[in-house]
Amino acid sequence: MTHDSHTQDDLVFSQKKPKTLNEKVDGFLNSLGDVLNDITALEVNTMIVARISGSKFNPLAAYEDIYAITEEWFEKNHIAEDCTGEVRSKCRENYLKLRQNLERHYKAVIHDPTATLPEPNTMDKLDVVFENPEFLRALRKIREQKSAYDSDDPKSADIDLIYAQTVIQLDGDVVNRFHEKLFDASSDKRELILTIHSQGVATGEAQWRGLLNFVVDLLKKFRFNLF
Repeated sequence: MTHDSHTQDDLVFSQKKPKTLNEKVDGFLNSLGDVLNDITALEVNTMIVARISGSKFNPLAAYEDIYAITEEWFEKNHIAEDCTGEVRSKCRENYLKLRQNLERHYKAVIHDPTATLPEPNTMDKLDVVFENPEFLRALRKIREQKSAYDSDDPKSADIDLIYAQTVIQLDGDVVNRFHEKLFDASSDKRELILTIHSQGVATGEAQWRGLLNFVVDLLKKFRFNLF
């Protein structure tokens, strides 16, 4: 009769064995797949804001910031309290939509249309979605949008006004959108915004194509080495 002498430490060690080279390569290639989801299209937006935040993206801090947006939060922080009824209502609606948008992405990730956003201290639930690239992309964009709201003039109904937007698809399609208010501006202001936007598109496109070429070359090298 044999005797099993494995200790708890042995079991822990066996569960934490180092990944093989193939496993590391597979993990890296999977991460490149997530990158490709991000770079299938280039989007350049041009807007004017009063302040730009220099803070780094922290998923938990960003989640806490968006999760806190409720009717009570709106009143507690005195958002647009001295504005007219129409502007105040629009401002409230813009902020509350951020939380609703985040909840929509959360439901999609966990495949539960009846779910609600978990509290920030429930890390067992948040760790799952924080590992999902699509959720993190959505969270980052929503947090950036809130930063734009925070930096703008709360007395204005045109919070986070995008004057010009250009989207370039991988297949070569280019879509330009211009807000109608751009054409209400003075000719000097309009020309300045369009010039800045054009420069941003040119710079973004060069960096985007460089990143695409880098990823494609990297995949080719991995394929050559593996086969």
